[in-house]
Amino acid sequence: SGTAKVILNVFGYLSHFDAYVIHGPASLEQNIKIFDELTLAKINLASGQEIDLSDTQKITDLKGFADFYRLKTGSLYGAAMATAAHLGSEEPAKVDVYREAGNNLGISFQFDDDILDWGGDQDKVKKTLVLDNRRKTPFDIATPKEIFTIGEVYAERARELLGNTGKNVIYVKRLMSEMKRAFNSKMLPRKLAELK
Repeated sequence: SGTAKVILNVFGYLSHFDAYVIHGPASLEQNIKIFDELTLAKINLASGQEIDLSDTQKITDLKGFADFYRLKTGSLYGAAMATAAHLGSEEPAKVDVYREAGNNLGISFQFDDDILDWGGDQDKVKKTLVLDNRRKTPFDIATPKEIFTIGEVYAERARELLGNTGKNVIYVKRLMSEMKRAFNSKMLPRKLAELK
């Protein structure tokens, strides 16, 4: 079935991360926690891909798209940040905060990607920019400004969560600023003006 193929592809795609964990510098306890993170990310990503292929018509609001994006990109960003926290021997509550920050960053990225499909400069984005007419997109239920705004809300949530870790997360915050700068530079100026 299509679902089985999606799941197999996702697990195959992420299997190289498993190999890194086995051969990486982590302790056995850290490896087990990281495997758990990667397993959860694989399951969530497969679920998100299944929705992407068949069920986006059922999404009725931007929160529904955010939940969908949490499964896809959010789960990968969340697993990456939680893995870093495990490698840093953070306590479980802090690992949860890093995971949630990553989830929010992934959701924000996905909404930004939708906006780029709508108003990006194809020469600068380096991908074909089209709104997918085979499935429902956020543009079927909201304006570009509303989509941009909700992406900003999730980015701010990620920043707040990172600020609450008590750690120097300047590199992650710089990455977030660079992502926003790159986003702005790839937008067509007239379309960017519509979002402000």
